Amino acid sequence: MLKKTLLFLEKKTRTDVRYFVKGGFWIGLENVSAMAASLISGIALANIFDKADYGTYKFIFSLIGTLMIFTIRGLGTAIVQAVAKSDNNALDKGVAYQIRWGFIYVLACFIVASYYLMKDSLVIGISLLILGIFTPLITAFRLYRSYLAGKKDFKQSAIYVSVEELTTAILTVAALLIFNNVIFLIAVFAFVEAIQSFLFYLATKKKYQSKPLTSVSDEGFKNYARHLTIVEIFNVIARQLDSIILFGMKGPETLALYAIAQTFPNNIYTFLKSLSGTFLPKLSEKNSAEVSRIFYRRLFQTFIIGAAVGIVYALIASTLFQIIFPKYPDAVIYSRMLAIDMALGLSAGFIGAVFFSQKLIRGIYTSTILGTIVRLILYITLGLTMGIAGMVTAYIISRIINIIINIFIWEIEKSRLLGSNHQ
Repeated sequence: MLKKTLLFLEKKTRTDVRYFVKGGFWIGLENVSAMAASLISGIALANIFDKADYGTYKFIFSLIGTLMIFTIRGLGTAIVQAVAKSDNNALDKGVAYQIRWGFIYVLACFIVASYYLMKDSLVIGISLLILGIFTPLITAFRLYRSYLAGKKDFKQSAIYVSVEELTTAILTVAALLIFNNVIFLIAVFAFVEAIQSFLFYLATKKKYQSKPLTSVSDEGFKNYARHLTIVEIFNVIARQLDSIILFGMKGPETLALYAIAQTFPNNIYTFLKSLSGTFLPKLSEKNSAEVSRIFYRRLFQTFIIGAAVGIVYALIASTLFQIIFPKYPDAVIYSRMLAIDMALGLSAGFIGAVFFSQKLIRGIYTSTILGTIVRLILYITLGLTMGIAGMVTAYIISRIINIIINIFIWEIEKSRLLGSNHQ
């Protein structure tokens, strides 16, 4: 009966439903675990820390996120691409390359930490020193996730990531209950993440080491990773600037309120976006003509799914906040506004997967640079004048504009690719 249902859906949607059900189940399990872990730690932090400490904690991670521009952020996508094309040695190459570049990140963290220590902001300064040491290792060893995605080993990835995320959440909450101190909490988080990512990296290597190692050109692999890294610099800045502006202009308590408003929408959006993890390996196997035939149908399907999720969340948001975040009733309205982004997030993830799968470097650059410029202008103009409401409005408007830009870019790139194929 199930097989017949899946075959019927494949015929009606012209989609490999069995692939997405199989991959989607494990990716769903992985992301439900990640969401649960995020909510466990988020609820504990929001209800145990006072608003100032919670805002400071979030600001520290915004700074760390911004400093990630000094790592090779494009390696994950490059590994998925390489493994999908049978480069079994991509994981070791990626880890080694990331670690070699890690010293630049460490140096940047130490410089920023020194600035805050000189200003007597000991909590921020010491936390940056701790994260500066551990984050490059975590980033490098976590590339096992991209390797497993490229192998389409969604089951193994779900098991490893679920264990990693839930263990970190439980131990972080335990540290919070024992110490109730930002510095100790960050130290526990960093140490636990580094150990776990290393162990799962070794486990991934062990599973696939018995198979013959094949490799593609190191230079091609690194060039693609460098291109994606340059693009990711703009994304990193755009993702973190809102929190940095709010902390600097309005203080830690305002940032705490903003972070709480984002908690549920961000987790749900992360889950929806992760479904593009099933898109990328599959799209990487298709040529531009095959992708062109399904582009708008998939875009519409992803929008409908995202919109349905957003509507449901908007209806239950008030109840969720009353139960889970009773200290933050003012965050409900902003959180409901962010539900609009759920209708757009999955579609944006699909378009991104198309660009990456076809290696549309020019399109990726154009999309990212224009999208970042739009978002930064809106953050500065609306965020500085309207506070949290301005930041949320800026985020939604920039998302809509970016999707429109990406559709135009796809049409241009599609014409170029199809034209070259006909010659």
